[in-house]
Amino acid sequence: MAKLWDSATSNDADGTVTVDSLSYGAQVLPAGDIIFFGGEIIVVEPPTGYPNGLEVVAQKGGEISAYWGYVGTITTLDWLEMTICDSQNNCATTQENTYTTSRMMSGQSETTHGETYSFTLKVCNAGGCNSNIATNSATADSMVDGNPTATQMQVSTTEGIWTVSWAEYGDTSDVAGWMVCWTDYSWFIPGDMPSTCIDAGESTTIDLYHPSGTGTKTYYFVAVPYDDKGNVNNALPGTDIILTHWDDTIYDSDGDGFTDDIDDCTFIYGNSSKGNDSNILLGCTDSDGDGYADTIDSDPEDSTKWLDEEGEDCDKPLVNDDCIDISDAENEDEKKKDTEDDSSGLIIGIASGIGGLLVVVIILLVVIMSRNKKSMSDETSIYHQEQLFEEDQNYHQPYVEPNAHNMHPSISYNGQVGSDGYEWLEHPQGSGIWYWRNQAGTQWSKHQ
Repeated sequence: MAKLWDSATSNDADGTVTVDSLSYGAQVLPAGDIIFFGGEIIVVEPPTGYPNGLEVVAQKGGEISAYWGYVGTITTLDWLEMTICDSQNNCATTQENTYTTSRMMSGQSETTHGETYSFTLKVCNAGGCNSNIATNSATADSMVDGNPTATQMQVSTTEGIWTVSWAEYGDTSDVAGWMVCWTDYSWFIPGDMPSTCIDAGESTTIDLYHPSGTGTKTYYFVAVPYDDKGNVNNALPGTDIILTHWDDTIYDSDGDGFTDDIDDCTFIYGNSSKGNDSNILLGCTDSDGDGYADTIDSDPEDSTKWLDEEGEDCDKPLVNDDCIDISDAENEDEKKKDTEDDSSGLIIGIASGIGGLLVVVIILLVVIMSRNKKSMSDETSIYHQEQLFEEDQNYHQPYVEPNAHNMHPSISYNGQVGSDGYEWLEHPQGSGIWYWRNQAGTQWSKHQ
C-alpha cells in the first residue's frame, strides 16, 4: 500500500505494491489511498486567463446588467465562477462556461429597489483559480425616490393650445424631469395612468396642442416625475378641463407636420410616410429613416430593409407593393429577347430552303394586312374615346347610399387592448370588420 505523497525509496523502486485481499483480516485500501498501475501523473496548473473590464450598471425598472471580457489564454478545462451578493452578504455562486460575457438581473424577480448587488468573477479549473479577480457593484433602482409629487396643477386653453402648470412638492433630489399625461377619461388606480404623455424636462409648465374634433369633452391631466434611469412614478389625475371644439380647425398635436386627421400616431412625433396599399402609416416613429414606420419595418435599425405586401423581408424597390429583384426582371427580358432572335433565325432558315421565297412573300402579306387592320382599329378606338369623353361632360355620378361597413370609426371610440398591446375595435358591431391602433386618441387603422 502506498500514498501519492509518499517519498520513493530504493526499496520500492520497482513500483510494486502487494495487497493481501484473500486471507482473514486482509489489507484494504483506506479512503484517499491510491495505487497507480503505470502511466504518467499530469499536474494541472491554475488558469492563465482571467476576467477583465467588469461593468455593473443599474437600469430602468430595477434591472441590473453586468458585462465583461477575458485576458490571457482560456482553455476548455476552465470555467467561470460567478458570485453575486446583496447588501446583507447573501450570496449565490454558480459555475458558467467561459463563453459567458454578460449577466442580467431582472427587476421583477431578482432585485429589490435600493439594494446593492456585487459581482465577483474568477476563472478556475481542477488545478485552482487565477488570482486575478474582477469585482464591481450597482444599486437597483425601480422608482423615483423621495416621493415627489405635482400640486396646484392648472390648465387653461386659448386658440387651440393648452397651457399646463404645476408646483413641485416633496424631495425632488432624484427628479430628472416631469412628464405631463392626459386623456379624455378619468382613472382611479395610479397604474391606469394614460400613456399619452409629453416630456416637460425640468420645467413646471408646458404648452400642448389640444386634439381636433367636434362637440364637448372633458380632458384629465397629471404631471409625474421621472429619474435619470427613466423610471416614472404613477399618479391619479391632478386636474381636468372641459374642451369645446368651437371651430373646424385641424391641429397637428405632436408637431411632426402630419395633421391629426391623417396622422396615424397623433401624439407621437414621427416622420414615416411609406408602406403599401394595405398598410401605410403616416407620422409614426421611423428609427432608420427609410420612410417605413418601425411597426411595419422588418428591421427598424436598417434603412435598406422593410416589409413587402406579403409581409416578407425586402431590400429592393417595391413594384406593385411586391418585392421585385431588378436583376431577375432584366434576366427575363434577356430570355425573351433570345427567344425572339431564335424565332427570326428559324424564319430565315426556312426561307433559304426549297420554296423559301414563297413563304417569305406570304409572311410579308400577312404583316401588311395586320398593320392595316391595327390602323383601322386604332382610328375606331380614338373615335370611341372622343365620343366617351364628350358623353362624360354631361355624365353625373348617381347617388349611392352610404354603407356603414365602409365608415371609418371615430378616434373617440374605445376598443379593447389585446395581448399584443394594441387596442382593437369591431366596427360596426357584429360586422366582423376590425380596426387597431397603438394608443388611445389616435386614428384607427383597418385590419387587413
